[in-house]
Amino acid sequence: MSDPYCVVKIDNEPIARTATVYKSLCPFWGEEYKMHLHSDFYDLNLYVYDEDRLGEDDVIGKVTLSRDAIANNKKAVETWMPLTKVNKDAEIQGEILIEVEKIRDLVKQENTLRVTVMEARDLAPKDMFGSSDPFVTVAFLDQTKTTSTQKKTRFPSWYETLEFNMPMSCPPKTMIEVKLWDWDRVSSNDFLGEVNINFRSLPEGCKVKKWYRLMPRPPHMENRSAGVDPMCPKPAPNRGSLRMKVRLTQEIVLPTVSYDPMLEIFNEAVLPKGSEPPDLSALYLLEEVSSLDLTELANCLVRLYLNQGLITDYLSSITAEEIKNTSDPNTLFRGNSLATKSMDQFMKLVGLHYLQETLGRVIDQVYGDRRIVELDPTRVDSMKRRHWSSIKDSNGHVLEHSKTAVTSYITHIMHTILNSHSKCPSLMRLVFKNLKEQVQCKWSPDNEANSDYAYHAVSGFLFLRFFVPAVLSPKLFLLQEHHPDRKVSRTLTLLAKVTQTIGNLSEPVGKEQWMQPLHGFIHEKINDVRTFIDTLTDIDEDYTLEQQRRHRQPFYPGVILKEGYLHKCRYSSKKLLNRLSFSFSFKPQYFWLTYKELRYSALPESKVHSAKPTDQICAVERLDYSAFGKDNIGQLISITPDNELEILYFQAKDVNDLYSWLSAIRKTFTANKHQLKTYHPGIYRRSRWSCCHRIDTDAVGCSPTHNKVTLKEWMDPIDCDMEAQTVCSQFNLRHSYLEQIANEPDEEPPAEVNSNKKGPIKRKHNRQVAKRLMEISAQLQKAHIKLEEPSRDSTTYLSCIPLSIYLSIYL
Repeated sequence: MSDPYCVVKIDNEPIARTATVYKSLCPFWGEEYKMHLHSDFYDLNLYVYDEDRLGEDDVIGKVTLSRDAIANNKKAVETWMPLTKVNKDAEIQGEILIEVEKIRDLVKQENTLRVTVMEARDLAPKDMFGSSDPFVTVAFLDQTKTTSTQKKTRFPSWYETLEFNMPMSCPPKTMIEVKLWDWDRVSSNDFLGEVNINFRSLPEGCKVKKWYRLMPRPPHMENRSAGVDPMCPKPAPNRGSLRMKVRLTQEIVLPTVSYDPMLEIFNEAVLPKGSEPPDLSALYLLEEVSSLDLTELANCLVRLYLNQGLITDYLSSITAEEIKNTSDPNTLFRGNSLATKSMDQFMKLVGLHYLQETLGRVIDQVYGDRRIVELDPTRVDSMKRRHWSSIKDSNGHVLEHSKTAVTSYITHIMHTILNSHSKCPSLMRLVFKNLKEQVQCKWSPDNEANSDYAYHAVSGFLFLRFFVPAVLSPKLFLLQEHHPDRKVSRTLTLLAKVTQTIGNLSEPVGKEQWMQPLHGFIHEKINDVRTFIDTLTDIDEDYTLEQQRRHRQPFYPGVILKEGYLHKCRYSSKKLLNRLSFSFSFKPQYFWLTYKELRYSALPESKVHSAKPTDQICAVERLDYSAFGKDNIGQLISITPDNELEILYFQAKDVNDLYSWLSAIRKTFTANKHQLKTYHPGIYRRSRWSCCHRIDTDAVGCSPTHNKVTLKEWMDPIDCDMEAQTVCSQFNLRHSYLEQIANEPDEEPPAEVNSNKKGPIKRKHNRQVAKRLMEISAQLQKAHIKLEEPSRDSTTYLSCIPLSIYLSIYL
């Protein structure tokens, strides 16, 4: 067996690490990462490791996807991909800066090829301390020359010029071969990568200066170095496969005013016109033409209407349409429609803090106790065989202890939920109030026997689609950092079953007779849930809408975005620069991050805080391992009022925690004008930078910053322009379909379109809406084309247009 986990890397930069699935050869992670990346990222690598508590973790294999391979698929790529072998010595990464010039002297009849090897960055570490000793060889025709060796650095700088005799004419496929090596005193030199420059493509008489990405050796060269006959290679061993879903979205976001006409159409779609109900044609057209998953589409619309201050109108309109088209109340909101998905995304987006306050403590207790719990008598024997060393009691004692544990947990859960109406966000309460009234209006205006349908509708969303999934999978709702193990998972499953039975507002029936001991508790709580729903939906609508208009987004500058312990370097930057020794210690500090500042103190309850305003932050980056000889260290670079750079070093507990902090901090200073373009991934020690060996303390950084690389979180501020551009791109993909609907003859009798079971839409309304959307889509396409055309007028304009690139990975 193995204990596998997966590491996600972008351009060899570790971004995230999945949880470890212990004792499994077929692990399931079910984890999703959404990243906002820079536009020129190169590839995505996913490494699968086998965790080892005693020694170094073993590499099982990896999957590599280039940016072009992902971008060529408009829809998400979901497939099984074979794991390939990982040879640590053959891992290639980094870039090299080279300047090439052809010089022809017609007087002396001498031709010279001048190659200047300047710098390299982010080379693969080959030494045990995370460093390398790189040098470069340049080969042209039958001539080979070598640069000097730079010791203990992954960011070397040579600035050495190598000259080669150049004939008057060269073969068509002549290449300039540049190879990087790691010098080794004892064994053979390690290969760091190579670059092949096409000689014929270089212009005459001018210098070509460019960063080149280092590439691995061709496969036949790898086989030759390993002693394998290239004509008869050995079959690759089966290392398993990795199933993942990858989607790349690239959008050029226009100024806000460009999307106003499209937003006007979608705003009109959810607002009633006098006594007539809203016309949802635009929403259903979007759903029909969209290539997005229904969950992604619902999330986009919810964020769009949240920012517009019309979220209650949107949800009220779309749920009313589904209620109207449902004949059997027992099947109401039981399927996955745009209405149900929108409600799901709305509750998770707006009610995440509410969920954490309600269920956070009891979930922590379940994870901490790790009790062996089972209520089903038919499963006790198999459970005892799995945990034979932990269970020595009889079956009756096991069932009794399990009943006590489950009763304790579920009592705590129901007590916090039923007394949480004041903590529930006012927007959620208003949406549930409208939902309850809509169902009552259709099914129980004159019949009190049907009054339960309204309670079922509210509890179906609040309990069955919100609380129960959170209890069952705490990690997906940010209640825990890891998925539960087998013991905790069974306990959570039992608690979710009981909570679901209570949320159904009906007496438990069926084959699960082992729940009989809890029937009395369930019957008692069903009546309490009805009372709770009445209290929850008793809210002043006018006051809530006024609050919504005042604060359109549910995220405020004073809200704590992230908090927790980090280990901070006890030396200030000035003391650190002058210190000659290599003994640095880190002390635990509790950090709070808001959009205004980053505060920290020794303890969470401390009243004395140190703070760094976010408008002074220039960059926040990961530190190289060789700097302190430790992993997961970050640096926060800020500017003082005296215009001096100040560095704060901190260490996180793991790579996920580190990049969660880096991502959260980066989102707070996106508008800062003094952001750095380069930084030093090392520290200034012994009168030089440990990364590039430059002497000046204020030397320009040797590595580009990653200020745009962030992880998308639920509590990110809403980017209305990005959501509007996402909607626009969906119509652009099906422009011909919109044109077909818009150009249908007027004499065609109005027909109802219900192919996707989204409710009746009159074709006449479709034509009008489709025509407007087609015209707006065409205008936005012209704006994008104008931006992409190189012209003097658009150069300055284009520089301020954000290019949003999102990469979504589901494992």
